[in-house]
Amino acid sequence: MESVDTQPSVSETELRVPGFLTTIEQNIEERPLVVLMVLSILYWGATIAIAARRPFWMDEIYTWHIVTSDSVWRILAQGFDLMPPLDFWLRQVVMPLAGNHELGLRLWSAVGIWAMCLALFEYVRRRSSVLFGLIAFLLPLTSATYHFAAEARPYGSLLGFLAASMLCWQLAGDGRRWALPLFAICFTGTFWSHYYAVLAWPAFAAAELTRSWTRRKIDWAMAAAMFGAPATLFLLLPFIREARQYSTNFWTTNSLSEALQSYRVLFEPTFFPLGLILAVVPIIASVPARHPAEESDRTWPLAEVVLPSVLMLVPLFGFILARAGTNAFHARYVQPAVLGTAVVVAYLCYRWTQPRRTVALAVVCCLALGAAAFARDRYRRGSGERDQVETKLALIERLALRSPVLVENLVAFTQIQHYISASTRGRVFLVRDWSRHEFESMTSERLRTLIGANTRNDRDFYNATPEFYYIGSGRTAKSRLEELGLADGLSFELMTSPADEIGSLGTDLYHVRIAPKR
Repeated sequence: MESVDTQPSVSETELRVPGFLTTIEQNIEERPLVVLMVLSILYWGATIAIAARRPFWMDEIYTWHIVTSDSVWRILAQGFDLMPPLDFWLRQVVMPLAGNHELGLRLWSAVGIWAMCLALFEYVRRRSSVLFGLIAFLLPLTSATYHFAAEARPYGSLLGFLAASMLCWQLAGDGRRWALPLFAICFTGTFWSHYYAVLAWPAFAAAELTRSWTRRKIDWAMAAAMFGAPATLFLLLPFIREARQYSTNFWTTNSLSEALQSYRVLFEPTFFPLGLILAVVPIIASVPARHPAEESDRTWPLAEVVLPSVLMLVPLFGFILARAGTNAFHARYVQPAVLGTAVVVAYLCYRWTQPRRTVALAVVCCLALGAAAFARDRYRRGSGERDQVETKLALIERLALRSPVLVENLVAFTQIQHYISASTRGRVFLVRDWSRHEFESMTSERLRTLIGANTRNDRDFYNATPEFYYIGSGRTAKSRLEELGLADGLSFELMTSPADEIGSLGTDLYHVRIAPKR
């Protein structure tokens, strides 16, 4: 009796694999709401876990005190934060839904990033298909932008309103005139969320000029909305004047290399899914398709490619603005470049992978794996930070029972002041020669007034306190004590036990004794 070979031939395998991928692709195209619902559930599950676990850092602590104050407008008018008021107001509305803690304060940020992803998806889907819309949805979640979904700062508001503005601008251009007032509202929201939203304005201006040129017609209502949104910043001139006092002493540099480096900072987490794409896509592309997809007859207007393309240049615009007078530049300020990149990548995939949409499906899968890996890394880091803070606080609580505790680092001190028990808070100090640190001197004033922090001039403190614990660089403290003439009989003991608790400080711990002057 002859045996039957049940193993598929090479040619059958080549046909079966792409056929399976084509089935998945068809199901995605037919059930976009189901796909978005699944992705949204995964997004919210991961983001809530991260936001609830990771402890606040200094800027978020400022946000917490401003949001829980009786008047956001009054606090900002006094220069206690460099941001417009809209994000703080929205957090006041949303925070009661989750409680007065980390998750509650960060909830609005998660809403903003989620809205950004949905708007980018729809912006791309309307000109291509669901599959390419998912590329635009997922790519920002593999970038540094996802970090700000669980941070109580205005970047979620900025990016959410900006992506919504892109979608409303597209809809209005298609004749949906009801989208025009929505565009005006969302575009204004970007400027009232972050002053550096002005960096995105050239992209919209260039796109609208391109659309007017191709149609040989100016949309005056859209132009009015586009110019009217930044004009509303005149209402915030008192805030802007207060913010400008920090510009000459801002803590970051504003070189061209810093602007170019911001691309690496923003997209470094994307290197992992990019590696997957480079490994997987050539394999998928080499397999013959059973039923190649038909070429799409949807057109992608030039203006809608210009908009994201110019957004990709926002870091360079930020460098120019910083050099022009603000002196403030950081990668987080130029995140609109991530939105532009997401749309441009989706557009290029759409142009290059027709009719091989299984290749686009492979890109989507790689981005999804990259987003999951990045979310897992964020959660693990947040948990590590939480454990470190709890260990640090337990050590400081015990030290403060014996002697006052000095913290050298401004960021670490602010976090300790926020989380330490009320009974110990008065024994923990930030001590500096404020005359040498103009920017930090202004920050110290904010700390004292806004959160009641214990900040002292070092000369006065050292002369009045003969024994204390010092968390920071021993070399810095010794040099200053010698400068003040307090080095005679000085005891500077480096503490090394218990090692795990001292390690949680992230720096050295000293027990300092100053001999009284004779």
